[in-house]
Amino acid sequence: MTDATPPVNHPTAAVMDAVRLRCDRPAIAWQATPTPLAGGFWAEMWVGDLVGGPEDWPTRVVVRMAPDLASAQRETSIQAAVAALGFPTPPIRASGVIAGSGRPWNVMDFVDGRPLLDGLDGVAAIRALPRIARELPEHLGAMMARLHALPTSELRVDLDAVAPGTAGLDGYVEYLGLEIDRLHSTRLRTALDALMHDGPEPAPDVICHGDLHPFNVLLTAEGPFVIDWTAARIAHPAYDVACTSLLLEVPPLIAPAPVDRVVRGAARVLARRFRSRYRAHGGAVFSESTLRWFQDLASIRILLEVEQWRAREGVDPPAGHPWLMMAPTLEARLASRR
Repeated sequence: MTDATPPVNHPTAAVMDAVRLRCDRPAIAWQATPTPLAGGFWAEMWVGDLVGGPEDWPTRVVVRMAPDLASAQRETSIQAAVAALGFPTPPIRASGVIAGSGRPWNVMDFVDGRPLLDGLDGVAAIRALPRIARELPEHLGAMMARLHALPTSELRVDLDAVAPGTAGLDGYVEYLGLEIDRLHSTRLRTALDALMHDGPEPAPDVICHGDLHPFNVLLTAEGPFVIDWTAARIAHPAYDVACTSLLLEVPPLIAPAPVDRVVRGAARVLARRFRSRYRAHGGAVFSESTLRWFQDLASIRILLEVEQWRAREGVDPPAGHPWLMMAPTLEARLASRR
């Protein structure tokens, strides 16, 4: 079969060069130039088919390239670790940094599945509401409880080596504070300072996904798979539960006022059902005050990411970015806490 090598300036060509060296497989190649994979805002992804790959590799893989080395190392380490522990997520086959550009990359298995809320609009969405109300909280709650039950000791050692400060709350809050000060965001600094006056109740740290929403769970023939570990870390279990609850309670939708009230009422019900199913599957138990504390922390994180985007790109995130649509509601929530 002919080596359909991508153009020399195509990002996946440089990744393939690195893979050949990393795996000592000079004959490995793309069957055709990989195609862009939609669905992410932070990293760039492509899907392509391999020839001459290692025997234990699948033919179809995903190439993921991130803009930040430290975040990519943390994400790759956590995804690789949970996959090795049997958690349903795409295994990482190889990773590294492109010589010259310094861009981090990884190659993982392609998962053939559909998101929990894929293809829902118009009449189809209305008809699917009973199924969504039943299945979505169950899938999210079960997957999160399963993740939180995984051991953390070996991963903690790995993260201390490649991404110090990833385990526990202190390093995370310190990072938020440093970024807030770098961007001179007085309103976020005020919100973070107010939050830190009263910390959450303690609990044993667990492996957290940090962004477990319906589009990061793919339904496959083998069952649900979790993708996109960008916000993952070892943390208090409420870090995870609060983030998913917030994403369900404040759906990134724009609708007329009467419809918006109905949607948000239904969203709050979904969030409560998710937490109930999480506990039913053996998830951690903590107080409502701790849940609210971590929801406020998640709100600060989301609003900070919007500010980081503006500072880096000079413009708002893309119009369809969920953080941008959620921002006004999250600003109001934080203001009401003060």
